[in-house]
Amino acid sequence: VFFITTLMASVLLTMAFERLIEGLAWSAMAPISSSIAAAFTWMPPVAVTVCYYVFWWLHLLILLSFLIYVPQS
Repeated sequence: VFFITTLMASVLLTMAFERLIEGLAWSAMAPISSSIAAAFTWMPPVAVTVCYYVFWWLHLLILLSFLIYVPQS
């Protein structure tokens, strides 16, 4: 449960910061990441970019950890 929850949280945050970087408006096709992005509109562009890459790498590390964990469980 931990791996899946953190994996989904990291992908939602990555998508939210990507929306901020690209300057996309709220979308019905991505309601959760759009709502999360709306909460971070106060951040400066450099901080948004840093957060995007932090959560992207976090997502990748969690995914790789999960792939290592699955065969051993």
